[in-house]
Amino acid sequence: MKINLSINLISGLSRQAREHLAANGITSLDQIAAMHPDDLRPFKGIKSTAAAIHACARAYVEERPVWFNSLPHDCLHAGIMFDIETDPYTGKTWSWGWCDVDGMTQNIVVAHRDGSARLPDGRTIITVRDTDEGWRLFAELTPDAPRIYHWTGFDASVMRAQAPDEAREMLDPRMYDLHHSYKSCVRFPVYGASLKVVARYLDFEWDEYDAWDAAYRDYAQWLIDDDTYALARAANYQRADVVALAVVWKWLNENRGTT
Repeated sequence: MKINLSINLISGLSRQAREHLAANGITSLDQIAAMHPDDLRPFKGIKSTAAAIHACARAYVEERPVWFNSLPHDCLHAGIMFDIETDPYTGKTWSWGWCDVDGMTQNIVVAHRDGSARLPDGRTIITVRDTDEGWRLFAELTPDAPRIYHWTGFDASVMRAQAPDEAREMLDPRMYDLHHSYKSCVRFPVYGASLKVVARYLDFEWDEYDAWDAAYRDYAQWLIDDDTYALARAANYQRADVVALAVVWKWLNENRGTT
């Protein structure tokens, strides 16, 4: 068992909380793990986050995931894992990626033409003329998915702002923020809750790179010179993002509530 783990390993713990804890002689995760969550509530800046903070401390000390709430029932439904990429200059969506729970992926990219692009490994990417068409097509291709899982509220908020009315009406009721469920019920012994951090704890890795801006540069290069290897790298990045979601979703469902 590790000893003297710093409370700074808890992401999201405010400076006010750290200072109040330190003023009371609490400076390590071992001390917090030995407490009851209710013992943490009187400290400034903690209150409703006491159970999550306690679970995080235990996760580090015990070197394992620790649950502090049950997984929401809505998260038990199978569905598709979804991710978008947006242009950093315009905010417009240029790529839609999704997969089923077994990791079978599909992609749509904006290419100012309808059709498809064939990648060097034989995969086919669907191409559309503009962002509106991309959202419409994504909605049309996924009518039977009871849940559209995504990580953080970003994808849903962009969909609500950009998708044409008919697409938004089809998609909005099924959008589900898996990041929120993760943060609401379990803690891993890791700093932060980004998809890259959480999925890597479950031994998932990105094949090409794990940077959205690198994917955008490759996509822009493909638009300029039709370099399908560049498009493949961008597609591989987004494919990894949605497969990572599937890995996390499966783990949450297979391990829900274990302490």
